[in-house]
Amino acid sequence: MMTEDLFLSPRAFWLRPRHIEIARHRSEQFRRSDNKKFTLSTIQRAVRQPLFWVFGALYPSAVLAQQGYNCEFFARFALKG
Repeated sequence: MMTEDLFLSPRAFWLRPRHIEIARHRSEQFRRSDNKKFTLSTIQRAVRQPLFWVFGALYPSAVLAQQGYNCEFFARFALKG
């Protein structure tokens, strides 16, 4: 395959003509370039995975942890000593 017609960034010093050949071969072999569609079964399968719930718990806790434990939300539920 000819690679002279391609524009190569000077910053991509590691990109060799062999890499371009491999990329072209893969794009010819595997035609699908778009993402799979969201269907009800794929959403149900994702919700059943434990990792889905781990991220659902970690994200709000990470956001709340930046505010500290003295924020107004936690002050309502603090135990009075």
